Amino acid sequence: MSLRRALNKWVNRKYFLWRVAVREYPLEYYLDKMKTGKVFSFSRYGDGEWNAIWGRDGKNSDGHTYFPELGERLRRSLLLPYNYFYSLGAQCMTHDGPAIAGYLKRNCINLIWHDCDVFHRACMQGKLYPLIQQLRTMDVLFVGPNHLRKVNRILFPYCHFIEVPSKNCFLKVNEVEEEILRYAEKQGKMVIAFSASMASNVMIYDLFPTIGHDHWLIDFGSLWDIFVGVKSRGYHTRLDWGSIIDNNLGVS
Repeated sequence: MSLRRALNKWVNRKYFLWRVAVREYPLEYYLDKMKTGKVFSFSRYGDGEWNAIWGRDGKNSDGHTYFPELGERLRRSLLLPYNYFYSLGAQCMTHDGPAIAGYLKRNCINLIWHDCDVFHRACMQGKLYPLIQQLRTMDVLFVGPNHLRKVNRILFPYCHFIEVPSKNCFLKVNEVEEEILRYAEKQGKMVIAFSASMASNVMIYDLFPTIGHDHWLIDFGSLWDIFVGVKSRGYHTRLDWGSIIDNNLGVS
């Protein structure tokens, strides 16, 4: 990376943090809530979500298309927000920080953002075991693509798995929401773990008024991919994952 590009990213991030409130809570902050039964919802807004919000053409890094309706529903989630944790990543700040800050100001969106990389950073540092250990003590409804069914054998058990398409799962979002609601009606307090790309944000927003006060609705993104052998992110290829995974699983 050139010095000029690095400086530009630094300036973008600083500008964003000057204009927008971001709380970088540690992993323990969320774990304590889970341990004490304090329900919360956590939705992640990354580069793909912002591209869809702005109505850009194309697809995100996982090949999910920026459908106009997807952008509309993501915009609604910001313009008429609910009382849960909206989170943003460092990459958004460095790439599009000024543009995001401007959008939020123009639309009078005064959210206090959380750090959406909190789980992924812990994973990269080999410090994710406390979260995995906690999830092993809770009922988990997993919403994700077929390759993540294996988390049941590797990471933590789930009481039910709702499969979403590996590409363009937004096209099935209404059906998936209905299935989640049917299951939640007969289930006690549980974690609904989303790994459904940009559709996760839409589902958390849609479901929160009905079940968000009784269940944790958490967007984990691509967090679990590396554990099932899927290197879906650039950092997956840059690190030596042998010992990191062992630490995350508490076996070293």
